[in-house]
Amino acid sequence: MKKLLFVFVAAALAVSCGGRDYYFAEEKARTYTDAEAEFDTLSYAVGMNLGLNVSLNYGEAGMTLEPLKEAFIAEIGKSNVDHEALDANREILNTFSNEMMRPYMMAKRMAMFTKDTVKKELPALFNEEYPAERIASALGRDMAQYVRNTMSEVNLHYVFQAMEDAMLVKDVKDIDATMKLTQEQLQPIMQNYYGTELPEMISQFSKEWLRGVAKKGDVEMLVVNADTLYYRIENPGTEVRATKDNDTVSFRFEGFTCRGVAFESTAKRSADVRKFIDKVKADTTLTEEKRAERLVKLEEQAVAAEQPTIPLRQFRVPGAIEAMQLIGVGGDITVWMPAELAYGASGNRAVLPNEAIVMHIELKDVKPGLQVPAPQFKPRKPVEAPKVVPAK
Repeated sequence: MKKLLFVFVAAALAVSCGGRDYYFAEEKARTYTDAEAEFDTLSYAVGMNLGLNVSLNYGEAGMTLEPLKEAFIAEIGKSNVDHEALDANREILNTFSNEMMRPYMMAKRMAMFTKDTVKKELPALFNEEYPAERIASALGRDMAQYVRNTMSEVNLHYVFQAMEDAMLVKDVKDIDATMKLTQEQLQPIMQNYYGTELPEMISQFSKEWLRGVAKKGDVEMLVVNADTLYYRIENPGTEVRATKDNDTVSFRFEGFTCRGVAFESTAKRSADVRKFIDKVKADTTLTEEKRAERLVKLEEQAVAAEQPTIPLRQFRVPGAIEAMQLIGVGGDITVWMPAELAYGASGNRAVLPNEAIVMHIELKDVKPGLQVPAPQFKPRKPVEAPKVVPAK
């Protein structure tokens, strides 16, 4: 059986900017609709990738494309992305996945591999709280944001045509006979775009953005090796600073791509743990002793997530390490950095390959690293050469 290449949709995290100006790059429309245009393999491949996911996972349970397409068009057409709404949309999909999709898929797999002659009925995939239309709309919004985040210049006519073709596929074995691209053709198209075209595009996009940031009157420049980052000290803090890479720092931060997509935040990390704490509190299957034990551990995780404490050198973003040494305890700084000082050519979650980012960092505490004394060596006594006794 040939292997399918699925691109899993990753919605942007929603984090408030708190009124700070991060100078995000202007959103540009990259999708269009033209039924008369020449067949576009990338557009069809994108739709094929997304459509097969819907068809093979949701199709036989009754999902249709119309509400998905309507939500997709509405979302992709927005001039300003509402990350808070998208985050709420992702929460709906996550909850649906855990409560409905997971048991449905497990039962489906068991039905495929069981040797029992009696066919067991699959659990319902949709219910009153999560009807097929609601989940289709949520998927449409999520997929639109995925297409926006990957900066694909695609013709939506062929994206939707591929989705409609995919809905005719009932089994993996039917893909090549049904779709206008085979699985063998699909993979190199997607790999070339994500492996070559997209990294080159985002590299140029990021350089243009950083040139614009450099022109802002409130931004300073710092050269780190051969790369340049830009920063703005919001509050210098005290005189207590991290000066060595083994100093231990406590900090909070939030990070965005140059396109304004929130990719990580200590506040978000902590909030996610606290949501799980609420679930544990409401779990009636746990004994009081077990619940208390879990809550203690989870509370420790929430505190550690909200304000990590690590040796400075362990921070995974080189530009952030440099930035934290520019302020003292109690200070905060905004730093714009190229991919070379961020997540490099591989990217990270919502950060695309070669993408520049901006981070806001608050330095909460610094503890000096252990001073390792230089080893002391005692000089050795010179070794006397053995005396040579002349032969008699």
